[in-house]
Amino acid sequence: MVIYTQKEVRGCLNSVLQKGEIMLLDVSLVRGLLGAWFAVTALFLVIWIWRTMLGLHEEEQLHIDDGGSHLAKDQAEIFKKVDRLKPYFLGSLFASVVLGLTTFGAWIFQQLR
Repeated sequence: MVIYTQKEVRGCLNSVLQKGEIMLLDVSLVRGLLGAWFAVTALFLVIWIWRTMLGLHEEEQLHIDDGGSHLAKDQAEIFKKVDRLKPYFLGSLFASVVLGLTTFGAWIFQQLR
């Protein structure tokens, strides 16, 4: 364990502040946006995979007789589950695209500066 004196810490901070190179935990705007984009995109992919897995059990066309009414109920239940995921799916897709474009714009701005 390294113990620094108060004088050493002040000297280090003063030299960093004079150079103008201080970054809080070395996290730039682009890195923060990139981390947020990764998180939102991961959420989007999880919802997309979940929605796809639910959709595997639904049938395109269903021909049932009177005795197969439970099949129609099962299909209606699957449709409801998929429809419940739609706002989250579209919201995470929109957020991922917006954060991706914002991150790219911030990176371009940082490179031009």
